[in-house]
Amino acid sequence: MTKNANYRKNNDRTHNSSTYHKKDGTPIRHLLKQEAKKEIEETYRIQYNERLQQFKNGEITEEQWKEFCSYCLGKIMEENQDVLVRLKNRR
Repeated sequence: MTKNANYRKNNDRTHNSSTYHKKDGTPIRHLLKQEAKKEIEETYRIQYNERLQQFKNGEITEEQWKEFCSYCLGKIMEENQDVLVRLKNRR
């Protein structure tokens, strides 16, 4: 699923097709995408800060911290794969 479709993954089923396609030109899909993106970014930020504090306090080991950072990096790269492909093909 592309990062532009994240709003579908996080849809709580309160929006049906008629609320996606407003007749007055309201960009519902764009608004939902932006909202989902903010929620996901906030979740990553909270998780990162929690783990960072645990590492600083000695609650988790350096190995666990490195694993978490690798996991976060993998997620970020996965979400931005289209950008990486464009940069790779750019000469």
